[in-house]
Amino acid sequence: MEDHLFFYLDSDAKRNRKTEPATRENQLEGIFLVNKEKIRSWKEMASHCIECMEPLHYSDEFDARYCKDCDEWREMICDPNCQTCQSRPLKPSDCQQDFE
Repeated sequence: MEDHLFFYLDSDAKRNRKTEPATRENQLEGIFLVNKEKIRSWKEMASHCIECMEPLHYSDEFDARYCKDCDEWREMICDPNCQTCQSRPLKPSDCQQDFE
């Protein structure tokens, strides 16, 4: 007999309720995303790429998050007059310091 995972969708009323910190009893409640045999909670997704779901990296030099796998910046330029953003290369792989 094979093992199966079952996921149930919550109603709107239950989804909009206040969430409590995870405890032993409620640790499996919440919104999850399943991708490439990995299960991530919705809260984790803020630090993951929206395209490939891999963890984001941070560039100290350009003060921005980027995805190494997609080779794209995940933060917009803050201000057209910002010197840091103006000197940022088109792709993160062009940053020799951060992209290793």
